[in-house]
Amino acid sequence: MTPSTLYDGDNKIAVHTPEGPYWDRGGKIVRATNDDDASYGQVSLRQAIVRSINTPMIQLGMDVGLDRVRQASIDAGLLPSSFGARVPAFSLGTATPSSIRMASAYGTFAAEGTHHAPYSVSGLTHGGQKLELRKDHAKRAFSRAVAAQVDDALRGAVQSPDGSAREAAVGGGEVAGKGGTAQDGTSAWFVGYTKKLSTAVSLSRVDPKSQELMPLKGMGGGGAGASGDTYPMDIWKSYMADGAAQ
Repeated sequence: MTPSTLYDGDNKIAVHTPEGPYWDRGGKIVRATNDDDASYGQVSLRQAIVRSINTPMIQLGMDVGLDRVRQASIDAGLLPSSFGARVPAFSLGTATPSSIRMASAYGTFAAEGTHHAPYSVSGLTHGGQKLELRKDHAKRAFSRAVAAQVDDALRGAVQSPDGSAREAAVGGGEVAGKGGTAQDGTSAWFVGYTKKLSTAVSLSRVDPKSQELMPLKGMGGGGAGASGDTYPMDIWKSYMADGAAQ
């Protein structure tokens, strides 16, 4: 498969395994859905990333195998402990990684496929003497060619006129990134990067009494119709525009 491989981008298409349709425990065929129930016809895998079309990504995960999707995510920088059940939606992102791990994973593609483990300490002294920190152990996660293909698609999501993250375009053409929203609407993300900096912004809200996640819809004074899923991108863009990328 290549970025130009075509997949069905229509809404509510049946998810297939090599043996046939994927059935849920209730005896129904699982159907993939797109945001706003939109249908796109045949689209390339690159366009599916650029325009954030769910159905091709779900079927791609089934075709290559969810075990391989999981391993690729770990290679990029996510922790094995952040993953849940391997169901069709797994390929859209059902894991629960920390923001620093998401920034690190996207940074792998900025670094041409080399993963650098994140850390939070930039310097250490004892008795006034600077101590040497442990050397960064870089690891080749993906080939340069594969990383370049992913980078190109993520760059397209920001730079293309029809890109799902086009409003995040700041500071020229080197910005790449993508947003995402939990299926139940309780959290939203945006991860963007340049060649020098990768930053993840996550947003959720918790009921102070039950400590359970609450829907983002209506937050921020936008009324009941406001989804709240644009805030991570807005925060990221403001952060970058204020000079973080300098």
